[in-house]
Parts: sequence; structure tokens; C-alpha cells
Amino acid sequence: MNAASPLASRRTVGRAVASILSVAAVIGLLALVFPVATGTSWPAVYDRLLHLSVWQLGVLSVVWLAGLYAHTFVIVGALPRLTHRQAFALNFCGSAVSNLVPFGGALGMGLNYSMMRSWGFNRTNFAVLAVVTHACTVAVKLLLPAVALGALVLTTDFMNTRLVIAAAVGIAIAILATLLLTAAAVSTRFRNGLSWTVEALGRGLGHRAVAAVREASIAVGAGVRAAAREGWRRMTLGAITYAGFQALLLYLCFVALGGQVNPVVVFAGYAIGRTLSIVPITPGGIGVSETATAAVLIGLGADRPLTAAAVLLNSTFTFLLEIPVGAAAAIAWWLGHGRVAAPSPAGA
Repeated sequence: MNAASPLASRRTVGRAVASILSVAAVIGLLALVFPVATGTSWPAVYDRLLHLSVWQLGVLSVVWLAGLYAHTFVIVGALPRLTHRQAFALNFCGSAVSNLVPFGGALGMGLNYSMMRSWGFNRTNFAVLAVVTHACTVAVKLLLPAVALGALVLTTDFMNTRLVIAAAVGIAIAILATLLLTAAAVSTRFRNGLSWTVEALGRGLGHRAVAAVREASIAVGAGVRAAAREGWRRMTLGAITYAGFQALLLYLCFVALGGQVNPVVVFAGYAIGRTLSIVPITPGGIGVSETATAAVLIGLGADRPLTAAAVLLNSTFTFLLEIPVGAAAAIAWWLGHGRVAAPSPAGA
């Protein structure tokens, strides 16, 4: 135990330093980089935000919630025995932790795991859900820029030979990568190769450990294959609808603030911001996503103060509001199902 204490202390110090650096990055991006990138000032942004009405905020809230409901189809598609209400709770609680804590994705997954165990699901169910939903989310985020570039080429004045070629190549690569990942997930050869790799890497751990890990990997692989085969329509529809509602929310933020911006241009800014949110530099990608989105929109001709205000208003819904709502959902779960239940026969 004493030997492990220095290691635990070093890990704690490392996490604390990473958290401090991440928070500093958020402050630096929003306080310094964001105003420079948008070429505006905070008083100008505040002035635009103060003119919002209650009914406008209500409409934006409805669109935000509609997008989150659409995302529950991705979760339920990966694990059909989950209800949409449970999927809502998993989404809110996981996002709240991830948005609040630097590098909080692991903590959010830990909370989601506890919630699923309390509902009677087992470890394999959770692993399948995590693999499938994360793969679906990343695939959509990688596809968005290519689709946005293609839309710009077809519907705006930015058409030229280089953009057409770049859009075609980008869309082709994104589709090919998605198809390869899907084929790998449902391939028996892939699962057998994964099992062999696990066995080869874990020979020093002993036969029992290797067998346990191999069995777990086979079970998860079979679950991923079943989810991809049976739920791909629901997950695809949910992921596309969710992205559409999020892009619509950003566009309506411009409308609510009195601006007229081409919807395709707004979608391009949204696409770049969502893709960069994959990089876990800050909690939930805050600061990085906003700066990139604003820079793209301004580069495509959007008004600077309007863009800064609209992007920050959008992040109020997609980032800040998820923290208190997710905290309330976590408290409600804890009061009703706080004790982890044994997996039910259906969950097994």
C-alpha cells in the first residue's frame, strides 16, 4: 500500500495540473483569443444579447431540447432495451460532468455506468453502448466538414475548381472511412483478430486473465455487431437529426439577434466547430469550438459583433445549460435509483 501511495500521489498531482492548464486554456481562449478572432469587444456582445426577448429564448430552448431528444435515438438504437427517458438522463448527466470537469469524459462514463447498473444492465451492455455511440458521434463529426464544404460549393458564390475537388475528395474519404469502420465492426474476422491480439498482448498476465479479457472482447464485439446490424437506421436518423437541430439552433441564434446570415454558411461554421470539439483540450471543447466557429463564419462574410454574440448564445444552450440540467437529472437518479442493482436476467 505504501508503494502505491507515491504513484497515486503523482497521478493526483498530474490530474490537478492538467485541470489547471485546461481551465487556463478556457479563460485564455474566451477572454483573449475569441475577441481577437471575432474583432469585437465584450460590451458590443453584451449589448446584442440584452435585446433578447423571453419568447425568443423559449423557441431556442425548444429547438435545443428537440435536438437532444433526437440524440436519444442513437442511444436507444445502440441498446434497444433502454427507454428514451433513460437515454435522456444518460446524455444529460454525462454531458454535465464532461462540460464541468477538464478531461471529464471518463468521469461522465463512470456516472453513466453506475446509472445503467442501477437499471439492471451489465458491463457488456455498457461497453457496447459506449463503443457504438462514441463511434457514431465521431463519424458524424468527421463527416460534417465535408458535407458543409459540398453545400458551400453547390449553393453559394464560393464555387471554384479547387473547392469542388476538395469537397468531392473530402466527402469520398469521409464516406469510405465510415464504411470501413462499419464493416470492421460487423466483421467476424475483425472480432477474431481482436481476440487474437488481446491474447497475444496479455500472455504475461496469466491464462485466467487472458481468457477473461478474450471472452469480454468477444462479447462486446458480438454486441457491437448486433447493434450495428439491427439499429443502424435508428442511429443514423438520430445522429443526422441531432446535427440538423444543432445547426438550426445556431442559425436561430443569429435570427434572434437580428442578423441575416446564409444558412449554409452557418452550417459550415457549425461543422468546423463540432469537428474540433473532438480534441479534449478544454471541458466539452469550450473555447476551441467557439473560436473556430466564429472565425469560419466571419471569414465567410458574417458580421463580427453579431457572430460573436450568436456563437456565445448558442454555447449557452449547448454547453452551460447542460450542467445544471444534468446535475438535476443526476440528483433525481440518485434519489430514485442510487443503489446499484444486480443485473436482471433481461439485462444480462
